[in-house]
Amino acid sequence: MATFAVAILLTMVMVVNIGVSEVRAACSPAVYTASSTSNLGAFDSSTRAAIDLNGASAGTTVNIDSQTVHGMTSSPDGSKIYAGTNTGLYSINTSTNAVTSIFTGASIVWDIDFDSTGTYAYASNYTADQIKVINVSTDTVIATIAMPSGARPSSIALKPDDSQLWIRFNYLYGIGIIDTATGTLLDADAGTAGTQMFFAGNTSSTVSEGQGIDFNPTGTRAVATNFFQGTVSFINTVTMEVVDVNGAAAGLNTPTAGAQTLRRVKYSPDGSRIFVMSTGSTNLVRVYLADLSSYSDVTGVNSPIDIAFLPNGRFAVAGFGGGGSVGFYSSSGSDSAWGGTYTLDGSSVFASAYSIEYGCASSLALVTTTTSSTTTTSTTSSTTSSSTTSTSVPQSSSTTSTVVTASTVPLSGTTTTTIPKNQVSSVSSTSTTVAAQPSTTTTAADSTTTTTVDATDAVEEFVGVTSDEASEIADAAEDERGGAVFIGGRAVDVETKTTLSSVTLAYLGAAVKVQCYDSNGKEINLTDESRFEVRRGDVVRVTIVGFKPSSEVRVAVFSDPVALGSITADLNGDGVQQWKIPDSLAPGKHTLITSGDLAEAEDAVFGLRVIVDEQSFVRRVATSTATRIILALGVLAGLLIPATRRRRRAAETA
Repeated sequence: MATFAVAILLTMVMVVNIGVSEVRAACSPAVYTASSTSNLGAFDSSTRAAIDLNGASAGTTVNIDSQTVHGMTSSPDGSKIYAGTNTGLYSINTSTNAVTSIFTGASIVWDIDFDSTGTYAYASNYTADQIKVINVSTDTVIATIAMPSGARPSSIALKPDDSQLWIRFNYLYGIGIIDTATGTLLDADAGTAGTQMFFAGNTSSTVSEGQGIDFNPTGTRAVATNFFQGTVSFINTVTMEVVDVNGAAAGLNTPTAGAQTLRRVKYSPDGSRIFVMSTGSTNLVRVYLADLSSYSDVTGVNSPIDIAFLPNGRFAVAGFGGGGSVGFYSSSGSDSAWGGTYTLDGSSVFASAYSIEYGCASSLALVTTTTSSTTTTSTTSSTTSSSTTSTSVPQSSSTTSTVVTASTVPLSGTTTTTIPKNQVSSVSSTSTTVAAQPSTTTTAADSTTTTTVDATDAVEEFVGVTSDEASEIADAAEDERGGAVFIGGRAVDVETKTTLSSVTLAYLGAAVKVQCYDSNGKEINLTDESRFEVRRGDVVRVTIVGFKPSSEVRVAVFSDPVALGSITADLNGDGVQQWKIPDSLAPGKHTLITSGDLAEAEDAVFGLRVIVDEQSFVRRVATSTATRIILALGVLAGLLIPATRRRRRAAETA
């Protein structure tokens, strides 16, 4: 069989800053709906009036390929809609409504998801048991990733940091996970690579067949619907465990009494609610709190299959039963824009509405305004050879994307640090820096100035750990693969999980995950001793799960010590924040301390050993690819010049 290779050259401009604002060009906000008869229609999101899409008469539609449209997703900038049909994948230009075939064949495309930058898209090729990777700028397939034979991949979802693609299957228990950096299907155990699914099995505590999956905005939780069981699986993505949410079967919660078939499931944009489409004996949309502790129902929905979120707590539901319809709803409540009661604002007839998406009925140009920036350009290339279906796969943005430093604010202040979607959604936190020497720093989020002070005792009080206690934690961590957990001042057994570029310390269903990035946003890999070796100015990201809901979790570095800041845990006890390693931190071994109350234990302290490296000038500049090339050319020139002079002297002598 022929072997071929495809090379991808990626040039990325990294902007290290905070304060990126988006300005959308004038457009008509629309709710796109596609049907089992290949029609793509649009409705004004405010008036619910049908929008003309083909220049004939108001409310007319665009025909895609005379086939059922199973899934539809808008690109992040709104310029394109990808639609999966019975015979392939199609791209619709929202400016011209022109339809372009990306690939066709006797193969259903069930679902599509774009990465956070809109550079690549992934499509589940249902009947071919494949995942296709598409270059969005050219609308071409650049890679094909094989799934287990007969599994029938249905819904897919990218983690918010773009590092993994999670896949549901119609005829296979469990969840498939693709590492987007390598384009490989991960193996959940020691079995045959690519065939062992995560959370798979045939008991009530595992994930069965299904058609719905989604992540919360921070990527710490995933929800998956189990089609025939009528249940929802709730997954901690940091500890990779199915969570018990009802005290009966682990990880399962019955949405309604009686036999139900559950389809898509989606988080609200703010992550506070989970919307489940139920099309069984009682047609409804069940709306859970983010921890699945309680719910309310949107009833009277005609076989709901998909949902689109509009601004200000409004949403639209596509129903394929009883002739089909699109229902427009609004929510009210003091706890969240997406909470309270849900009211039907109106509905429109749309035959067999199979999928729905919020977008724009004309060009949705996106203008990005950056308040401050430090720009570097890096170029990477990737070449992958294959004898069957795999070609080149784009690198995950978690290894090449921009990491934005967190803001520095006074101890008593609170700010919202906005981090790009491919890193973390908006995280509200209190960030505090107490430096070893007085200095002045600027808050990137609001451009105000604060003064940091020398206060070792203040840092100890802030994080609730003394320097002597930090030393004890450091000693324990050195003996336990670099990490340790103390509860109430006493060391406990900790489960340490490492990947190429992350360390996770887990205890009692809670965990602290640490990742580090250089100033260009590139992930820093662990050393052979499973330690992070970083430089001042690099970025450390801390992800917490399973802490006491709504509590404050504080982070500091010892031995200097320096308080980095705090993370406010959400309803699940999760949160994410990142900070720049301060210039005041001396070279040597340090301990990253994360302190707070867990959901099941108080006074928990997680400690991780980190090495701050004082690099020489030569080693520091050599980390740049461009500088390495320049140095190599310089060395080559140094070798060539004497050789040229020798040849000249030899010629003159002759």
